[in-house]
Amino acid sequence: MATKRQTMPTPVPNRPTARTRGIRVTDELWDKAKAHAHERGEYLADVINESLERYVAKAEKEAKAKAQRDQAND
Repeated sequence: MATKRQTMPTPVPNRPTARTRGIRVTDELWDKAKAHAHERGEYLADVINESLERYVAKAEKEAKAKAQRDQAND
């Protein structure tokens, strides 16, 4: 039986590289965040992505520090 050859999908113009996600956010928080982003000339999606990047960077830094402490205690 022949195996199917994997091919790369054809790029689609103007297609974002990030997938759309669904999250639960209160209307009040969403509206305030959207208003602040608009006032600053930013997209709310960019604000959310930057916040998630900071969150992940902090978690990775904390995990690395914990691993170093654990290694020092061994």
